[in-house]
Amino acid sequence: MKQKTYNNLTINRGGGILNKKTNIQELYENLVQNHKKIILFGIGKGVQDCMKQMNTFLSIVCDNWDSPYYIDDSTNYPYAFDNIINFVEYAVDNDGEKVKKGSFDLEGKEIKVYSPDILNKIEQERYIVLITTRLYEDEIKRQILNMNNNLEQYGFYSDLCHYEKKNRGLIAERIIIPYMELIRQSYYQKNRELSDKEEYERLIGLISAGKYVNNIIGFEITTVCNLNCRNCGDYIPRLKKHQHVPTEIVLRDIDTFFEAADLVFCVTLVSGEVLFHPGIKQILKRLLSIDKVERIDLVTNGIRYPEDEELFQLLKNKKIMVHMSNYNMPEKTDISRKIYTEHEVDIRFMEEQVSWRSVDKDIYNRQLDRETLEKIYLKCSLARYCPQIIKEGKIYLCGRAIRYKQISAFDSVHDYCDMQEKRNIKDLLLNLKLESFMDACNWCDWADAGVAVNPGEQ
Repeated sequence: MKQKTYNNLTINRGGGILNKKTNIQELYENLVQNHKKIILFGIGKGVQDCMKQMNTFLSIVCDNWDSPYYIDDSTNYPYAFDNIINFVEYAVDNDGEKVKKGSFDLEGKEIKVYSPDILNKIEQERYIVLITTRLYEDEIKRQILNMNNNLEQYGFYSDLCHYEKKNRGLIAERIIIPYMELIRQSYYQKNRELSDKEEYERLIGLISAGKYVNNIIGFEITTVCNLNCRNCGDYIPRLKKHQHVPTEIVLRDIDTFFEAADLVFCVTLVSGEVLFHPGIKQILKRLLSIDKVERIDLVTNGIRYPEDEELFQLLKNKKIMVHMSNYNMPEKTDISRKIYTEHEVDIRFMEEQVSWRSVDKDIYNRQLDRETLEKIYLKCSLARYCPQIIKEGKIYLCGRAIRYKQISAFDSVHDYCDMQEKRNIKDLLLNLKLESFMDACNWCDWADAGVAVNPGEQ
């Protein structure tokens, strides 16, 4: 069957578009440049969320900031923001009852609803079909393909996360949106000095100037833990050896990283039970001395609490928050919470953590292709909101890359950079932050894991 390719799309002349690679920024540019309109396919609960996410993204991409030197876009972005809803001409749905109603309200705009048959009666080059349901996305794509037309079609949840180059959209996805969402977490509202608007202006000012900014960075300082959890999310029980990273190496890594970094909202110390690292006081003092650090997070299982008064004095600092896991052991964690509270430590007990998703029991190479790896990584909640991890001179895109190297046959130099190479560390960090895929995703089942397990089960 003959095919032609343009703008990262492969068009099957027999009908339908296959192997789509694009993102929200490029989709928007296509709409504006080619005067196209959107037909929504699916008007279920997800459509409102799709519109909201797209508008949040586009309002940032189209905002008045200069694209920095380290991406491929021009310095001045030529497109002004327009609410994505203004591009929606109408919707189609397979649900006859929804079609029968004739229309629905989308943020104050009345959108007409038709049956899918109308897709064969339109000027197809004028429209883009946006599939707004995750559950039926593949089914709808096959349906459109079988209608034997050449409509451009995109699944919001699968097709709008591909980046062929480092552009403004990737900065919005990987840096700006995660940063702003992190600072808006309710537990960070205490002791905030800047408003959301001021934080945003500072953030895009630094980005425009080519600075390195990250929402959260973790330093792995130990794998020593006082629990042996059956479903440990960090695989610590599977390690052959548990040890503290020497304090001098942790301090060296902190200094090396912050010579290049310009702003990190949160530094977190991982893994194991970090409060019992022999150099924890020196490590905290070093981090507290760095103005580029806004917050410092420590996670404890709460089974034990420190008995060092000098350490408690450090933990009282307004920059520090202790997050206590909820492993369903109230007879022990209640005591620890009481001790931290008495010492005026900002303690967050994670009451909502009554269960979590199981980790993969069998770790093996799934041999996924690059496009699939990119889709998994750019949509992964771990990749967006969990920290990149620094350990012994190397910064890893994801902490799982460290573990897979330790407990499986996984080995890749792609997923980390070595800060000890003493090249331009800032550019190494920037390039790593804007990577569009990870080899470790070949070995991870996080996107597919769905079994709820009890945290802290021994």
